[in-house]
Amino acid sequence: MALFISVTFLSVYLIGRRSALHYIRPIVTMATVAESFGDVHWEADIEPSLINRKDEIGVLARSFESMRRQLQKLFKDLEYRVSELKLAQQSLKESESHFRGLFDGVPVGIYRTTFDGRIVDANPMLVRMLGYPSKEQFLSKKAEEIYARPVDRSKWKSIIESSGDKNVHEVKMRRYDQSVLWVENHSRTVRDKDQTILYVEGSIIDINERKKMEN
Repeated sequence: MALFISVTFLSVYLIGRRSALHYIRPIVTMATVAESFGDVHWEADIEPSLINRKDEIGVLARSFESMRRQLQKLFKDLEYRVSELKLAQQSLKESESHFRGLFDGVPVGIYRTTFDGRIVDANPMLVRMLGYPSKEQFLSKKAEEIYARPVDRSKWKSIIESSGDKNVHEVKMRRYDQSVLWVENHSRTVRDKDQTILYVEGSIIDINERKKMEN
C-alpha cells in the first residue's frame, strides 16, 4: 500500500511538473516579456518554440507577438510624430523671434488695435514716437485717446467700414506730454469669413517736420 501511494504521489508530481513545464512556464515567460513592455523594451521577442506550438499556448503566443509588433510600430510612429512636433515648435519659435525682431526694429511705428479701440500691440518705435515712458502705459490707452481729436478716429472708422480694408490718411496725434504730432497712418483691417473686422493693424510715420515746412 505504501509503495502504491508513493508511486501515485511520484506520478502526480511528475505529471504536475510536466504540466507546469508545458503550460505554466510558457505563460510565466510571456508575462515576463509583457512586464518589459512597461519599460518600452519592444525588442523582447516571444520564443519561436512558443510561437510554433500547435496548441492553445501557441495561439496565445502568436497573438501576443502580433500585439507586440503592433505596439512597437505604434510607439515608433508616435516617437516620429513627437520629433516632428518638436521641430515644428522650434521652427515656430524661431519664426516668432524673427518676426518680433523685425517688428521691434523697423524705423516706423507699428500697431495693432481692435476695431472698438483697444490697443493690442505696438512696437518700441511707436511708443518712443508718442513719448510714452513704457509700452505698458501706451497699451493701457484707448486708440481714440491717441488722436488729438477723437472725432478723427470716428471718421476713420466710418471710412474704413464702408470703403474697404486699406486706408492712408494724415492726422494729428497726441503725445504723452499732450503735445501734438502730425503722422501718416497706413492702416488695414483683418476680417473673418463673415467679413466682421477682427482687428486693425498698420504703421505710423512721423511727418511733423514736413507739415511745418508746408506751413
